[in-house]
Amino acid sequence: MCWPLPAAGRWRVWVRTRNWVPGVAEPPGQFHVLIDERPLAQVFGIAPDAWGWVDGGEIETATPRISVALRDLTGFDGRCAGIAFTRGNARP
Repeated sequence: MCWPLPAAGRWRVWVRTRNWVPGVAEPPGQFHVLIDERPLAQVFGIAPDAWGWVDGGEIETATPRISVALRDLTGFDGRCAGIAFTRGNARP
């Protein structure tokens, strides 16, 4: 999916997700977010136990249009309710 940002530059990525099976050592539903086909370091779907925004770290973009995709890591029940891009540490 192509995603238009207001401008190129440094952006913090936030992912709204949750762990569907808290208490399990390796929960199902884990996934990566890919920006321009490169996965963020953070694995999503392992926390929190209720819906919440998880900090995915910062990216640097050369253009204001990026591609965003999800990559399933466990084959079961990955949940992503939204992805947001902010400047600095501002939470969505």
